[in-house]
Amino acid sequence: MKAGIAAFGVLLASLGPAFTAHAAMTQSVNPAGVGNYSYIQVQRIQWGNSKYFGESAKGNGVQASYQFGQNAYVFGSYARLGFDKGGYLYHSGAGIGYAQTEGKVSAYLQGGYYRDIVGHSRSYYWEFAYGIRGAINSWFGLEGQIYSELHPEFGSVPWGVKFGANIALGPVSLRVMANHNRDVNGMSAALRFAF
Repeated sequence: MKAGIAAFGVLLASLGPAFTAHAAMTQSVNPAGVGNYSYIQVQRIQWGNSKYFGESAKGNGVQASYQFGQNAYVFGSYARLGFDKGGYLYHSGAGIGYAQTEGKVSAYLQGGYYRDIVGHSRSYYWEFAYGIRGAINSWFGLEGQIYSELHPEFGSVPWGVKFGANIALGPVSLRVMANHNRDVNGMSAALRFAF
């Protein structure tokens, strides 16, 4: 009986650190990269037919994020999308977020300020998001996000959802995300390098 209790105690002692974010970071335990908030990624973006722009678009972009301290991070992004009928949309933005990672799950809140340029037109807006990342195993994970955009020029997008999956091999991961709101359906594929 005493041997069984001692074995159970050893098991609990070995599993306990996996359930705290600090221990997970210090032991470099990061299943499927769910806790990566310092990264650089390149991505391919494709929008379906947009109700606002009246056509579809596709192009390339880059995004970077840097985590400082235990939970806070800053991020920025830039993309150029070419419309099917000619012309380009230039999309850029920056923001700040707060993340909490606990074992195989990471949740985050973030807010960003963005600018879209089409020809001589400019649109500035805010986006606020809440997301969750979860690891199925050490290399495969899922991510979901709910967001809202505030566009002073043409009204706000009351809600939107992003969902997708990622395959992580060490610091490098391949991420595929779908994006849906009342204006457009989009897809993106990204190669992320965590540091």
